[in-house]
Amino acid sequence: MRTAKSALVVSEREIEDILATCTDLLAELLGTTTPLRVLARQLELPDGGRLDMLCLAGDRLHLVELKVEPARPEFVRQTAHYINQVSSLQVQGMLPQGIVDAYLLAPRIPTRVAALCAASQVKGVVYSPQVVLTRFYHEFYIKLPMHSLVSHNHGVWHLGVTNPIVAALAELDMADDQALARFTGLASSTVRSYLTLLQELGLVESSATGFRLTSLGKDYAQAATPRSRQVSEDQATILRNHILRHPFASGVSLGICTAIESTVALAKNQYPVLLEILCDYFTLAVGNQNRWNSPKTRLDATRMYVEYAAQLGLLARVGNAVYLTPEGMRFHLMLQMHKAIQLLHPTYQR
Repeated sequence: MRTAKSALVVSEREIEDILATCTDLLAELLGTTTPLRVLARQLELPDGGRLDMLCLAGDRLHLVELKVEPARPEFVRQTAHYINQVSSLQVQGMLPQGIVDAYLLAPRIPTRVAALCAASQVKGVVYSPQVVLTRFYHEFYIKLPMHSLVSHNHGVWHLGVTNPIVAALAELDMADDQALARFTGLASSTVRSYLTLLQELGLVESSATGFRLTSLGKDYAQAATPRSRQVSEDQATILRNHILRHPFASGVSLGICTAIESTVALAKNQYPVLLEILCDYFTLAVGNQNRWNSPKTRLDATRMYVEYAAQLGLLARVGNAVYLTPEGMRFHLMLQMHKAIQLLHPTYQR
């Protein structure tokens, strides 16, 4: 039910969708330990009425009438009437045989309505729409790939500085971090930071014997400008395409995408977007409000991902002002489609 003055703005259909999906939660609300199977939703009855949900639990049929407003006497009479309608369908062989239990679910059931429920063989169940909506988030949405990702501040601001590691692995084929440090002359701690970033970008993979380039990494190595610590245009194209198709592949991919999306969103209010404004929005968007808990940490992490996006040609930064590029706008528009594909089909590969 939706009214201008109501504190509860959610439809019965939305709650029904959740309970039909989260049948464990529905079973808890109905007070049964027998697994539920939803037989029908909005079942058309012989008199033309529609029953919200009909479930089978063992040898019992549970008919459920759902409301998102306080229960009223007419709701009880409606539910009690459905008992006879369902029984009629059983007699006709259109529904399984078994005892029929009727439930009226509402956020509040006044005392007089509860008494009418008891007299009408209807089980009144008080439920919380907030709990149902929260349970849905935790059982479904939070399990999506993007929620397992964490965007870290790697302390590596320029993608191109990893080129010596990429070149070394292209030559050595397989090496551990110590061997890479000796080969490149870089500090072991620097090599480890670079390897972490390269793994998140899908360019390097690890095994028990060391690190090696992935097939994507080999293409990326071949696209590099020899002895350059700048990302070449061909390297940028390779990473752009990979991140676009796999926005949830890693925390780095998600961070780059979120930096662009955050800039697009804030540009509606002020353009160019200032880093000090972008950092709070970006921190919230990647879910790091508690992890990046100081203004400096948020600003540094945001700037790092802005730098990544800028080195790929997706954003531009002039001082503390962040701009969208033509490539970035195209990327943003295509990203919406690819993110939808990944959310609906997480195993999608192309």
